[in-house]
Amino acid sequence: GALARGLAYAAGLGALGLVVHVGHAKDADRATALERVRETLERARDEAGVAVPYLLETGAGTRGSVGSSLEDLVALVRALGPGTRICADTAHLFAAGVPTHTAEGLDGWLAAVGRDLGPGAVGLVHLNDSSTPFASGRDRHENLGQGEIGGRALARWVRHPALRTVPFVIETPGFDRQGPDRKNLARARRYRRGR
Repeated sequence: GALARGLAYAAGLGALGLVVHVGHAKDADRATALERVRETLERARDEAGVAVPYLLETGAGTRGSVGSSLEDLVALVRALGPGTRICADTAHLFAAGVPTHTAEGLDGWLAAVGRDLGPGAVGLVHLNDSSTPFASGRDRHENLGQGEIGGRALARWVRHPALRTVPFVIETPGFDRQGPDRKNLARARRYRRGR
């Protein structure tokens, strides 16, 4: 299937992991939905025959979504085994009602991830602002510093000691609405330098 092809392609590129959106429960209860996700991801890995780890992206809390809570992600990371890590999307966490836009909230969430999964469990950060309010359940990325999360909160992400060696990717619409651009990259670099 498409996921197995994605894994094989990632292996061919020498990628450190493949980011996957966990999915939706549809009509299933939480436990059944998590089991379906695990089975799907394991089947694709077996089909691809490669050892590229999954990076499970945090969900935005849309109705019926799986992976919006830390509990879902912890269960899946543990079930999928070594190498599986979390891709923390700042806009998704904000939309899902996880208060990582506050210093206490970010520290608390990262501490919980570390406590439940160990150091290094966050393997990638998607750095985005959000055009929708906190806990909206809507996934709408915005340019850095132009949305509801704001530059100060995003700067805490890029300067956080627990994320010092973690790669960051920008998924913003761009100031010209053509996708991530130099202006967003320059802002991320300024945040890193503390400006």
